[in-house]
Amino acid sequence: MCYIYKNWIIMTQEDYINLIFKYLAKTISSDEKILLLKWLEEDKSHRDIFASAAAIRSASRINDEKADVDSMMSRLNARIDADNHIEKKSTKALTWTKRVALVSTAAAIAALAYIGFLGGDNGPAADSRNFIAYRNNSEDISAVMLDDSTKVWLGKNSSMEYDVDCEEIDRVVKLQGEAYFDVHSDTSHPFIVHAGNLAVRVLGTAFCVNSNSETGKISVILERGSVRLQTPEGVNLVRLAPDQKAEFDTASGDISVESINATPYVIQHYNKITLSSATITDIITHINTMYGVNVQITSEADTTRKYNLNYKRTDPLPQVLEIVKELTGTRLEINN
Repeated sequence: MCYIYKNWIIMTQEDYINLIFKYLAKTISSDEKILLLKWLEEDKSHRDIFASAAAIRSASRINDEKADVDSMMSRLNARIDADNHIEKKSTKALTWTKRVALVSTAAAIAALAYIGFLGGDNGPAADSRNFIAYRNNSEDISAVMLDDSTKVWLGKNSSMEYDVDCEEIDRVVKLQGEAYFDVHSDTSHPFIVHAGNLAVRVLGTAFCVNSNSETGKISVILERGSVRLQTPEGVNLVRLAPDQKAEFDTASGDISVESINATPYVIQHYNKITLSSATITDIITHINTMYGVNVQITSEADTTRKYNLNYKRTDPLPQVLEIVKELTGTRLEINN
């Protein structure tokens, strides 16, 4: 509940959380948006709350759950309370947004932190679109799920802007630095990544983009699917097949294509492990092999349902088990 004292509006954290969900649902007013953006700029913890709220909303949509604001707010408040409890007991606490996992069936990713929300739509964009900006200032790979369920692994010291008004038009991302994209397939809304003087146009695929402002070169590595490289004006340059790398020189306009083993590159460079269309039995077998343990199911589980599991190769086992629990609803324990 918010309170009005004379000409001042006193907002509680719950009020701001409600504004976040209104923003994500695109029902927020101009005045409310100004209040929200000011609050987000005040403290990093506020931006952490925004990131987790977006994660919960994305998870609800992916799982075909009703986007009930009260339910999502309860889940978010529960996470905040749990984090506060953990921080009180830990001498080296991590922000709870670093531990949150975005839940989905056959489309999930762990939300690893250090990604801040910036008010990219706090003014008219050049093309009258509104963007949310993400920035990774850490020395580690960070990950985020976009509102359309596309997963992005954002490289260190990189940033991107994502068009939030993409329901009737193309999905547009502006990238500075490098990122790995696992694009949710949507034939009605092509996904376009703008990096310098190059545009990468896809429907549903997985690829890496590295835009190096110092060398003036932009490279694209395709892991699966198909991408078409274009100039900003829409002129087609080349179409890539899986396991191909294209390098574009922004100064000369030259472009070269070579063969590359993309999957090992992604694993090594982005520290990323992926299991696609895996049952809970497949996931357990994988974990036992990777960590040299004997993990067993301690709750009811649907052994026929399939999932996509994404985690970092350097993640500790307890964190991976927590990701699996968020993803599948299944509790796993280590059998000593």
